Amino acid sequence: MSITKNNFIVVYVNGNSASEEFAQYYASKHDMGILYPSGSSEAQGWTVNGQTVGINCSTTEILLSEGDFDSEVLDPIRGAISSGYLAPRNI
Repeated sequence: MSITKNNFIVVYVNGNSASEEFAQYYASKHDMGILYPSGSSEAQGWTVNGQTVGINCSTTEILLSEGDFDSEVLDPIRGAISSGYLAPRNI
C-alpha cells in the first residue's frame, strides 16, 4: 500500500499548542480531511480531529523505557485508530 493523504494521520501532543498548531498546519497544507468526524477518549488518552490525532503523552523528549513508549504513545494511537473515528480511511 502506498502512502496517500487518505491513509495518513498526523499525531500531536495534547495540551502542547505548538504541536497541535503544527499538526493542523501540516494537515491543511496536504489537503488532509478536516471534515471527518471527531471524538476523544480521555480514558485511552487520545483525541481525533479529522486526520489529526492528539495523544496525552509526556512532554519529556526521551521516554525511559519501551513500556513508557507503549503506554504513552503507541497505545493511544492504536486506540484512536480502532475507535471508528478514523474508519473512512485505510490506516
